[in-house]
Amino acid sequence: MTEAQVLLVLVPDEAEVTAEVVLENKDIGFVRLGQEAEIKLETFPYTRYGTVSATVKSVAADAVNDEKRGAIFPITLVLGRGLIDIDGKPVRLAPGMNLTAEIKTSRRR
Repeated sequence: MTEAQVLLVLVPDEAEVTAEVVLENKDIGFVRLGQEAEIKLETFPYTRYGTVSATVKSVAADAVNDEKRGAIFPITLVLGRGLIDIDGKPVRLAPGMNLTAEIKTSRRR
């Protein structure tokens, strides 16, 4: 699967930290509940600070029409942690942070 689009926002959901993201129509057939994902935060470059693990919590049953991208599917990811280590200090993830998610749909042979 190709990289997902830049995703929308982090949203606090009680004790969980979730990310509400969108998937293009061409990618939705490979995404299922419980799949693992890696979150790359725009604020903290992943090549230096790494990624945050996540799991697919929900996948919309119906597409939403986007004027620029056509049919898109909203999905929710639950992040494995609400903090990221920045130069040895834990930094809390904040609502509204832009991110990209890569959902692991299969393993390479």
